[in-house]
Amino acid sequence: MIIVLGVLILGFLLIERKWAAFALQSLQIHTQWDRYLAEPDQPITQNVTLENHSRITIPFVRLVLSFPGEAQAVADDEWRKNHRRETVLSWNAEYRLTLRGRRSMTRSVTVSVSKRGMYKMGAYHLSAGDLLGFREAKCHGDGKRIVVMPRRSEQKLALDAVGGFLGDISVRRFILEDPILTTGFRDYTGREPMRAISWTRTAQTGTLQVKQYDYTAERHIVVLLNTEGAEEKQLEECLRLTRSVCEKLEQMKIPYGFRTNANLPGPVGKVTSIAEGLGEQHLNTILFGLGCADSTCFYSFRYLVRKTIRARKSNEAYIVITPDDKGTVRSCIQQLGDGSGASVCVLRGCEGVAE
Repeated sequence: MIIVLGVLILGFLLIERKWAAFALQSLQIHTQWDRYLAEPDQPITQNVTLENHSRITIPFVRLVLSFPGEAQAVADDEWRKNHRRETVLSWNAEYRLTLRGRRSMTRSVTVSVSKRGMYKMGAYHLSAGDLLGFREAKCHGDGKRIVVMPRRSEQKLALDAVGGFLGDISVRRFILEDPILTTGFRDYTGREPMRAISWTRTAQTGTLQVKQYDYTAERHIVVLLNTEGAEEKQLEECLRLTRSVCEKLEQMKIPYGFRTNANLPGPVGKVTSIAEGLGEQHLNTILFGLGCADSTCFYSFRYLVRKTIRARKSNEAYIVITPDDKGTVRSCIQQLGDGSGASVCVLRGCEGVAE
């Protein structure tokens, strides 16, 4: 009897010793965000699902999610008391739960951030305890990059001026456009408006084709963002103006390109030069870069203008967004207009900064 009891105790101790690792191996974790590009103060929700793939109940599971200090939890006081844990420069959302065999549980955390920027959120630490609570097996995973866009500019007069600048272009391109001036076709890239697709040509070739118009009927808009010499507040206003201008172009269905000398990290590589396009993906690529922007300026505005003139197309027009238009900047803007024979609309970040 004593021998049997000893064998049972030894077996239990061996199982108990391996239980935490076994329990952790039986768990699978899935994280999902409802958005990766957000407005300032917009709720952002992370859903975390834990799945127990074994038939045995795991009595103790601890899930810890990490968030930067800038992220504010969108939750009531009871949730904060039960789940929020403060650290030095950040805070954690902690959940302790029991997970039955072949079952899953989902926990959600909603946060918001008021300041533009790129934030890494939701890194997790997952641990499962043994039967007696003496040991824990742990694993962890990285968070996701969440980008908060700049706010829209409040410079009403400046944005009204942009609307007037674009008015003639919009009328000429989309109301008075003469189909006789179609010069050919090219492959659809996903950036052109649907109305530009030639369904007859598409049926002939088997691939989506869009019409190419003579430049006398088609205008090209390029948005130039200059951050050379920008102070912090001027930089923020320039980013806000850029967002507002691009959204205005989207609203008016005018395809546009984008060039800048700023450091704008994008979803894939740097956002320094984007070809003419239109649509949600085109806009979101620019907004992503504006959200991630820092104070780095890669090269001078003069060099940006030279590159733009070299790459210019016929009948191109420009919207320049710059901290100010004094001195060298003014001469470069004059050079841009003279060198390309195009009209230039200038927006100044300094005008949106209170003295």
